[in-house]
This record gives sequence, C-alpha cells and structure tokens, in this order.
Amino acid sequence: MSHLFNIASHLQLRRGLRSNQTDSEAYLWSVLRDRRFRALKFRRQYGIGKFIVDFYCPSLRLAIEIDGRHHFQPPQRHYDIMRDAWLNAHGIRVMRFSNIDVTENRNEVLTYISRHLPAAVRHPSLVRRGRGEVRTARRRGGGVDNQY
Repeated sequence: MSHLFNIASHLQLRRGLRSNQTDSEAYLWSVLRDRRFRALKFRRQYGIGKFIVDFYCPSLRLAIEIDGRHHFQPPQRHYDIMRDAWLNAHGIRVMRFSNIDVTENRNEVLTYISRHLPAAVRHPSLVRRGRGEVRTARRRGGGVDNQY
C-alpha cells in the first residue's frame, strides 16, 4: 500500500467518528490529547490502511481501541482479530479496552497503558539529549500525567 496513513477517501468517515464518540472515547481523549499523557502525541480516529483506529501514537506505533458490546459478538470479534493481525504485520501494536473498563476502571486502564509503554516513556524524568547528555524532563501544561 503506497499510502498507509489517513487515506483521503476516509476523511469524512473519520470526522463523523470524531463527532459521534462514545463517553468512554471522550474520557480517554481528554487524558490523551495535547500530550497530557506521558508527553506523547496521540491522534484520534486515525486512518491506517483501510482501518480507522480510535487513538494512535505515531512515535510508539501504538493503537488504542475502545470496544463496545458488539465487538464481543462472533462476526465482529473475527473482524477485529484479522484487523489487529494486519496492524501488527505493519508494526503497529494494538491495545484494546471495553467501554465498561474505561468507564468503571479508569485508573486501571491508564495504569495498564502506562506499564506497557517502552521504559524510556514510562520513566520520563530523565530525557537523553544528543551526545549522552541527560537532563530532567519538564512537563508541558497541566496535564493529567502526574499519577501514571
């Protein structure tokens, strides 16, 4: 596939998904947006190939999916397995959470995401600069990152 990310023909669909997000997606986006979570840049309803993922961090090649009830029915479950395999084959790791988990277990979901990030991202207090120089990282803005 010559163009893998945000195919132009999916623009209206991506916009529609952004404007009709679930409460769980809205909550998680409030945490992930504007580099509030571990100073990572996340994108919402991001196109990858023929698929659209709920959240995507380009620097980590990480997709986060929030699944409603229909994702646990056999036809959709099979589709999601195929989709995840395609994303994995293109070097993109996928994390999936149910709407209920995000709504009822917010801290656990954020802790899970945080624990499964690369070590350099999990411990951002030290950031490497060129030539081995290390400095203390500064946080931008007043994000939600303080406990995760």
